[in-house]
Amino acid sequence: MDHWAKAQGWPDRSKWLSYEDLWASNLYVLNSSCSPTYGVDNSPNELQAIKESLPEAAEYAGVPPSLFLVMMMQESDGCVRVGTTTNGVSNPGIMQSNNGKGNCIQKTPCPADQIQQMLMDGAGKDREFGLRQALDLYNNVPEPEKYYRAARAYNAGPYGVIQTHLEQGGATRCYASDIANRLLGWTRRADKVCPFDLLSTTPQSPPTIGSSTMPCPASSLGHAPNTLTNCTQSHLVTAGDTCNKLAELYNTTFGGLRALNPSLNSECTKLWLGYRYCISR
Repeated sequence: MDHWAKAQGWPDRSKWLSYEDLWASNLYVLNSSCSPTYGVDNSPNELQAIKESLPEAAEYAGVPPSLFLVMMMQESDGCVRVGTTTNGVSNPGIMQSNNGKGNCIQKTPCPADQIQQMLMDGAGKDREFGLRQALDLYNNVPEPEKYYRAARAYNAGPYGVIQTHLEQGGATRCYASDIANRLLGWTRRADKVCPFDLLSTTPQSPPTIGSSTMPCPASSLGHAPNTLTNCTQSHLVTAGDTCNKLAELYNTTFGGLRALNPSLNSECTKLWLGYRYCISR
């Protein structure tokens, strides 16, 4: 198709990381994706159930397991207890599926059969619309284009995609670009820029977790908004800092950082240069 060009940055399947490598690169997020918003973080048994059941769901959907994994991360960060969103239809579970049957809201532990159900809901088994149905829309489109288009259709619905420009249309503007970045190993969502969108002429590198284009000020601008003020230890964010780095530096978890700093969102795009964040209290 004349509007599609790998030269514009959309990565070929040969550039995608393997399922095992993507699992390893996302494990930090998977281990801390539920707290504090959705309760207890994923347990080792719950993570194992995801890892074992996901390839079967991907096979049903007709997509590589790498693609299915990064779409799960895009939808819910892999939190088995994630809430249900509604926008005309109910979107429950780790795939935020279309009127799916599976969910583990406020349920600990999450049974393996419910985890499998949530994944199969996303794949489209016994559903009106899922990833399998999204892929069917592009049967005559070559790889890897059909996978990016199917991902965008999964996000926006079969009628919410503008075929000539995937970054336009309904739902999440950067969804297809985020999926492309994730397949290369990036683990967080874009904020405003779609690095692989079809309007780009010079593809950009995937952004760093919690990065900012703001210059680092000479002195602190104070505590970040909503940060707990009775902290015994805080950290002044400087260039290159990420939530991952802070968690490792202070021997804590991303969930622990978010509990002390409510302004930090699940994508860590609000780790602002020049502000102090609470580390312990």
